[in-house]
Amino acid sequence: RAHSAYTGILASTIVIQSNVRGYLDLFSFQKSRNAAIKVQALLRGQLAQSDYGSKASKVLLCQARVRGFLARQQAIERQRAVPVIQSLARMKNAREHFLEMKCAA
Repeated sequence: RAHSAYTGILASTIVIQSNVRGYLDLFSFQKSRNAAIKVQALLRGQLAQSDYGSKASKVLLCQARVRGFLARQQAIERQRAVPVIQSLARMKNAREHFLEMKCAA
């Protein structure tokens, strides 16, 4: 009888120990998993930030080149417009001078 009580207590003890070890293993696993998730999140964030910085600098360079190109195009258009405007002004002056001479004659 004492032996069967002992085996019952032993079996209960083994079940309790097994449950406690299972809980401790689960707790340890969750702790490790959470730590791994934090490390991964930090790495992903750093990679995304680095990638963003790289893309942002490329976009800024592209925008600067386009703005420079457009500014050069506007300067060329203005340079081409100057002789046309001067020619129109000379033509107007010549016509006025011609009309004055015609009226004077």
